Amino acid sequence: MLTAKEIIAQMKAKYAAEDPKADFRIKSGLITGEKSRAPDVDMEARTVSGIITTSSPDNDGEVVLPSGLDCSYFPKKVKTVYLGHDYDKPIGKCRRMEMKDGKMYASTFVTSTALGEDILKMMSEGVIGGFSIGFATKAYGPPTDEEVDQYGDHNTIHRAGKLYEYSITPMPCNPDALVSMVSKGLIHRSTAVACGLQDTVERKTFRARPIILSDGTVVTLSRKG
Repeated sequence: MLTAKEIIAQMKAKYAAEDPKADFRIKSGLITGEKSRAPDVDMEARTVSGIITTSSPDNDGEVVLPSGLDCSYFPKKVKTVYLGHDYDKPIGKCRRMEMKDGKMYASTFVTSTALGEDILKMMSEGVIGGFSIGFATKAYGPPTDEEVDQYGDHNTIHRAGKLYEYSITPMPCNPDALVSMVSKGLIHRSTAVACGLQDTVERKTFRARPIILSDGTVVTLSRKG
């Protein structure tokens, strides 16, 4: 998976012609349905729908106002949706995006590629359910007392920006469920690796994540000593 720093760097390269001086940012969270905390997944129509961003503070203490986002580029000009902002992993396209009660709602069609099939299965099973918007901030700064009262405690508020992309992300992810789906042959090993599971037993430091070997064997290591 790409790091936040890598995502920002590739966004700068990809959209340089559109805005060479853009200050790119990302905001991640959970996709939630209109009536539940899980996204609405329609397996037959191959769509994932839900609220992709709100004005709630994120883990970094930042607020992005959905009402301040300019959507003239995405999804007006481009509609491609990627896995984790990785441009080598397109998984669908935005079918619809609209504002509802100060929240941004999107419906994404997921492709019938091997990766797309796996993503749709994992989202329907609740194994993954993350989102991330990529945008260029245009007006931001410390919140006023009124904004803190309105949006909650935070340190930075982005009042205006331009939306450039939206991604489905494997964070948060249920690693145990992911391993189970691989071991049962429900999803491809390559998809599990793309979602953050290691594919080698050679490591310098201990990580509490299971490993999927090249033959599909799942190995869970424990710390020695």
